[in-house]
Amino acid sequence: MMKLAFVMVLYSELPDFPWTKISIQSFRKHFPDEPLFVVDHNGYANERLLCEKAGAKIIGDGRKGHHALGVHKALDVIRSQYDAFIHIEPDCLFTGRGWYEQIVAALNSGYWMAGPSRLPYGPLHPCPSGWILDKLPGRFDYQPQAQDLYHSKYGRLVNIEVICNEILRARSHHAKQVAIAKLLYWDVGLKNWFDCAVVEKAIQTNSEGFRHFWFGRNRSPQQWLAENQNALQSEFSQYLDVSVGNAKLFI
Repeated sequence: MMKLAFVMVLYSELPDFPWTKISIQSFRKHFPDEPLFVVDHNGYANERLLCEKAGAKIIGDGRKGHHALGVHKALDVIRSQYDAFIHIEPDCLFTGRGWYEQIVAALNSGYWMAGPSRLPYGPLHPCPSGWILDKLPGRFDYQPQAQDLYHSKYGRLVNIEVICNEILRARSHHAKQVAIAKLLYWDVGLKNWFDCAVVEKAIQTNSEGFRHFWFGRNRSPQQWLAENQNALQSEFSQYLDVSVGNAKLFI
């Protein structure tokens, strides 16, 4: 039977760590016993306490570091103990196990990578994503695309037209540079996705019971609610309106 662990990297500019409160508590509501490894790149004592209370194994001492470095810190710890891992992020809400069961089924059937979140230009985003450890092609760092641009399957897997349209529509210099970078570099984890996809070992699954908000570094849940007509107000509140000492970790 495949042994699997969850990996999460903490990195935020919000000292009250609201997304971590949501993700850790909702995760434990639906995954009460699964092993969770949390890499601390924040250094907030109460956030660390919250994760420890949730039974997470904490890696790191709170020193800042980029996301890919955090993933590899966790992999260095789990590689000898587990067959696979699922990467999740703090700005997520867990409402069920369907997404997880789909990823596990895909990995058990022979895929090396699986996840539900496809970016508009083609790649599968690494949150959430499952990976077979001994089939992991390489590192999760930002990497140049130079050689991959000439791969015979690149045009089928990456929609360059979507990126070009994003560049043309960009309304600021920063937005344009971000779009151009998608043609030059693989973002975190995307090189590994590409290397799995070209040998047909990556598959898109469904996201039932999971939601990623893409807000985690410097935008709060309250900002998300304000921009989305307070949808999910009750779901967020049950996790935000508690102190760390009373967090609902084992509902």
